[in-house]
Amino acid sequence: PSTGSTGSNVLNPTLPVDLLGDGRWLSQHKRFREKAVDREPDVIFIGDNIVQRMQFTSTWQDHIEPLHCLNFGIYEDRIENILYRIEDGELEDCSPKVVVLHAGNNNPELAADIAAGIRNLAEVVHQQLPGANVIVLGLLPVGEHKNPRRTKHAEVNRLLTEQLSQSGRTTVLIPDWDTFLQPDKSLSHRDMYDYCNLTDLGYSKLFEPLLELLQEELHSFPSAAAGDSDHE
Repeated sequence: PSTGSTGSNVLNPTLPVDLLGDGRWLSQHKRFREKAVDREPDVIFIGDNIVQRMQFTSTWQDHIEPLHCLNFGIYEDRIENILYRIEDGELEDCSPKVVVLHAGNNNPELAADIAAGIRNLAEVVHQQLPGANVIVLGLLPVGEHKNPRRTKHAEVNRLLTEQLSQSGRTTVLIPDWDTFLQPDKSLSHRDMYDYCNLTDLGYSKLFEPLLELLQEELHSFPSAAAGDSDHE
């Protein structure tokens, strides 16, 4: 797969164009900034539609939300939109122990640009929240059958694993594609109703390793961050 640059916009914080004129994106962004201050979360999920729809699943309500989590997902957000939100204060005035990041699903750029944008997001989170651990969720397979976008997502995951594996406070969690792909490598609508967005069943497969990792991160956090003056 090509790893060249397309002159992409992923490293530049970008406010989405309000094509429908209803201001919903800015309304959500404002609400997230207020919730971060009011709720003092231990875990913040931030990202795109994969993150946004998590909060409506039974697994989230039964197992994730009790970990004192907030969900800052916005449908169809691209990397540069999430970067804008972070730099415009969504993570200010709070001290989460873990930030879970999912981005790149809606970006059309080449794999190398998407991976670079995700790495930059993780770095910006670390700059704003130096005491927090960051979990980068890799991309899922998309499309009922094998297609160029699915191949690109696999390359993004490979690059993230290769480039972030040595980062002390960033963990890359690549979803196990084998749990989603059928023997003929097709995706089932039972896991992804439109072959991109997850059903409740699909989320249960994504959550299983994520929940285990989150519990480990939260359990180890006090000893790992004992010397951080801005915690506890």
